[in-house]
Amino acid sequence: MSEKSWVADMAPKDGESQASTEASLTAETDHDDESASSSGKDTAGQENEQESVKTEAIAPPKPSVRFWWEIFHGAEAGFSVEYLLDHSVRWSKNPYETVLRPQDTESSKEELELEDKIDIIGQIAAVFKQACPEAANQQPHVYFKGNHVCVELGIPAFLEALWRANICFKGKRLEIISKGLKGGDFRVFKVSGLQAGKLRDCKKTLKSCDWIFVVACVYEVDSLGGGPIFSGDLIVFTTGNMYELWGRQCFHANRSA
Repeated sequence: MSEKSWVADMAPKDGESQASTEASLTAETDHDDESASSSGKDTAGQENEQESVKTEAIAPPKPSVRFWWEIFHGAEAGFSVEYLLDHSVRWSKNPYETVLRPQDTESSKEELELEDKIDIIGQIAAVFKQACPEAANQQPHVYFKGNHVCVELGIPAFLEALWRANICFKGKRLEIISKGLKGGDFRVFKVSGLQAGKLRDCKKTLKSCDWIFVVACVYEVDSLGGGPIFSGDLIVFTTGNMYELWGRQCFHANRSA
């Protein structure tokens, strides 16, 4: 075979040359598209990361906020917030009187024997001595109505100690069915959604009303002045009708038994 013939055979024909060129261009275009797409994704990812960093960088530090309940009116009576906010049992109708009874059904139907009464009075006296060691010439007044143990004494420290104590009958703790408080035959209302304001200003407003107790929910933001702030929620102990004053913002929380 001559050199010219060999060269002619190796040279691409017109159709082959065009197809090869188009394939090469297509491959280059696909490569460029992939590069552009990859570059676009990288750019978008970098922008998202930058935005996230910016957001985190400009977010201000959140100060701590503390909520608590405070007695607005009636604190001088000597009862604690915990005692006033406990609605697990009713309040006694008689002032400063707590009523207990046996828990099991069979014993609850029986009148207590003299030995049982002596034992229960002894337990109550022990609670009194521990809670009020300096109380002179005083002691709880205990009487029995069927199987109910009625304990009366106008000392808040003793009534709260009795509320926490384990007074037992035949090895089981007596159940408190009502607990004592200043006054009697009152109702307890919860009020929500009142206008918030500075604590001292709200106290002045509420002191002008004739309540037994008023317990308010307040809060304070750390590092900010002008607090504490009244949050707008109240627990009110009163003999009056709070619906006339606060309407739908007020509802019964508990009442005396």
